[in-house]
Amino acid sequence: PSQHAFNQKSKSALTLYFSANKKTTASKRIALNAIPDQLITNISFVDHIAPSYAPKGKSLISVSVYTAKKIDLIALDVSVRTELEQWYPEAVNWEYLTHYAIPYALPEDRSVKYTTSAVQLSNNCYICGDHLLNGSINAAMESAKVATSAILLNT
Repeated sequence: PSQHAFNQKSKSALTLYFSANKKTTASKRIALNAIPDQLITNISFVDHIAPSYAPKGKSLISVSVYTAKKIDLIALDVSVRTELEQWYPEAVNWEYLTHYAIPYALPEDRSVKYTTSAVQLSNNCYICGDHLLNGSINAAMESAKVATSAILLNT
């Protein structure tokens, strides 16, 4: 794990980008990988969310994997494609574009929580964020929902 500001331990990630020569039929959702012992954590079809990110008629695919350590990208590409082909057989034809290492992808959270109460700083000023629960988009949204409900109850 890497270190971030305030000496916070963190988890790293690596995101690879691929292009498909034809528009994919995948949805605007992020596909999360629940299969144990695999590299891929999630897959998203970026052009379904932001069409201008890919040339007309093509798809831009984002694939995140567990590690951003220095690794052999050729071996990683083969392993990632093998996993991708389980869900998307056409991935064998996707063109690798680039990758980005993200040293501070998420805080290393040893006290994961799934529920929280509103944290009020002052009158109608609340704290929200994934740091209150666990490092995830879902946790950020959940804490915002809790804070918003508390504000609405107090107004």
